[in-house]
Amino acid sequence: MIVTVAGHAGAANHALFTYMLAQLRAGAGRKVLLLDADPGHAQHPAAASGVPIRVLAGRRLQDEIAEVAPRYQDLMIDIDLATARESRSALIAAGLLIVPLEPGHADVDADYGLVARINSARMFNPGLRVVFVVLDAGGGTSSPEQMAALRKLVAHVMAARLAATVIHAPGVNPPSAQEMASLYREVFAA
Repeated sequence: MIVTVAGHAGAANHALFTYMLAQLRAGAGRKVLLLDADPGHAQHPAAASGVPIRVLAGRRLQDEIAEVAPRYQDLMIDIDLATARESRSALIAAGLLIVPLEPGHADVDADYGLVARINSARMFNPGLRVVFVVLDAGGGTSSPEQMAALRKLVAHVMAARLAATVIHAPGVNPPSAQEMASLYREVFAA
């Protein structure tokens, strides 16, 4: 399975979030490779850990996937949809797209490009499952207005859903292992 985790402006912990999902997948007995296609990462935060990581350095994502996919059961692609030139390839290749998003950064007008990019990819990849995940960096301080804006954004993406599990990751702290395990069960049991 190819899983793309699309970072978003304002989702500060998305690289660590992606790694933790990859680690949970590997812990479930899957052979996993994390592909770091985010040009903003000089070095992936999980580079010293047990899940193998390949940084996309000048290679096309399509070529990288074709080379490594036969050796792994799962590819987890870490990408920033706003800046990565390979984002279209990541969306078309994926069976699952996970978008961690902070409620205070959700705005349909400001995120029109994100919505359009995902909806466009669905034309080439109609089976793409899209799950938005609340990444609450404020430690549970999201206002009802912020959550309404997030739900409105999700509603603009064809067949997307909002995960029931909320990930609390205040500041630079890592997401809770319990919340990540709950999200993993919710997303991968479906």
